[in-house]
Amino acid sequence: MICLAVHLGLEEAFTNAVQHGNQSEPGKKVIVKYKIDAKKIIFSVKDEGKGFTPDEIPNPTWGKIFIKPAERGLFLIRSFMDKVNFNKKGKLRLHDEI
Repeated sequence: MICLAVHLGLEEAFTNAVQHGNQSEPGKKVIVKYKIDAKKIIFSVKDEGKGFTPDEIPNPTWGKIFIKPAERGLFLIRSFMDKVNFNKKGKLRLHDEI
């Protein structure tokens, strides 16, 4: 189950970096770094976008956004991973205990 959660969290982070961060521009890069040890996995996902303020992303479990079929990526990332951090430009670090 842990492998599935980590996979889905990382997949959502990468997809968001491509679609929202880089605006799906083919010339822009997404950099994924990782560190794995006996107790945890840490991923860093960085795109070339302008960044965003994570607290401004609405909660997709209530209001009008609830019925939309998309806009759940950040919610899913936070649900699947033990810890999620952002830098000032929105660079994402995902932590999961194993």
